[in-house]
Amino acid sequence: MKDYLLILINGNFFPHIISVFILIFYILFIKICYKILNKLQLKILVKLQKLTGDLSKLKTNKSQIFDSGMRIYLYSFLIKFLKIVLFAAILIFTLPALFYLNPSTKIIAAKLLKLILLPLENIATGVLEYLPNLFTIIVIVLVLKYTMGALKYLFAKVEAEKLNIPGFYPEWARPTYNLLKFFLYLMGLVVISPYLPGAGSAAFKGITIFVGFLVSLGSSSYVGNVVAGLIITYMRSFQEGDRIKVDNIVGDVIERNLLVTRLKTPKNERITIPNSRILSGSIINYTFSAKEYKVIVYTSITIGYDVDWHVVQRLMIEAAKTIDEISDTPEPFVRQKSLDDFYVSYEINAYTTHEKKIQKILSALHENIQEKFHSEGVEIMSPHYRVNRDDMSPAIPRDYLKG
Repeated sequence: MKDYLLILINGNFFPHIISVFILIFYILFIKICYKILNKLQLKILVKLQKLTGDLSKLKTNKSQIFDSGMRIYLYSFLIKFLKIVLFAAILIFTLPALFYLNPSTKIIAAKLLKLILLPLENIATGVLEYLPNLFTIIVIVLVLKYTMGALKYLFAKVEAEKLNIPGFYPEWARPTYNLLKFFLYLMGLVVISPYLPGAGSAAFKGITIFVGFLVSLGSSSYVGNVVAGLIITYMRSFQEGDRIKVDNIVGDVIERNLLVTRLKTPKNERITIPNSRILSGSIINYTFSAKEYKVIVYTSITIGYDVDWHVVQRLMIEAAKTIDEISDTPEPFVRQKSLDDFYVSYEINAYTTHEKKIQKILSALHENIQEKFHSEGVEIMSPHYRVNRDDMSPAIPRDYLKG
């Protein structure tokens, strides 16, 4: 037996036997590490699930982005990823050691270690060389941040009317701030881009050209609406809450941005209108008119020539004055719009400051006109005559007839 062991030791088999034992030990070591990582993963997941359940009992915010199930899934994914990274790190740094223990594989170990360390060395060298550019980017970002903070504070004071700038209206503060913010961010991106990694490469230039080409193709209508939104803002055609009329659409402005304007009609319809359409059409601002010089509510009726026009005007004015929303000054007035073949067209005009109740005022005006005319025995009708009239008396008021 001793002679047999001496033969194995003195022969070439002993290094191979040692290598087999080292390999078995390495496999057992890797298996133990894998089991330890699995147990750590399960323990961490159990604790996170318990913590998530406790937090869900305390918080009842319905607007949260991730619910408890989504958070558990995200935590599980991150932990599995970390487990794979740790296991890969163990393999990367132990395999060269395994090859190094065997004299016949020392050369392989040195090459394997070089393959692992060389990329890490290149990454570390690249990071160190990039630090000056990184510090430059940080300085630019900090300057932009504090500049935007100062502008935000300034325009907030202007919007709250705590700071008065001659010729600059408070409603201009927010769009002007957003416009300056866009240009400052754009300028910051232009300044920072040369300091980004790979900024001088052909791939970076190609991507930049491709993105610019896509933007130029798809942004024509977008840019048109933005420019129209800026023009409308600085024209001060209307504000949020105003009752306006765009083309044939009447409604209250509930939202206004650089792209679109949203109206809420008296029928509770929400209408979105592109700013380019608003700019190309006409805008009637009832709210501004009501505040500055009152809005005129008007409607027309046609009465035959046999009714005295003085009576018609008196009844129409009395009908308008009985409405609470109609202003006493200036007083309502009547215009004779046209002298048609068989009747006269009368238009009642009344002033009001309640621009959002125009439809209600018109309805009340129509009701009162009917009440007044019916109480006086005057028919609201548009008579038509044929040539062969049975009664040859003229169709004029009796007061004008001579006896």
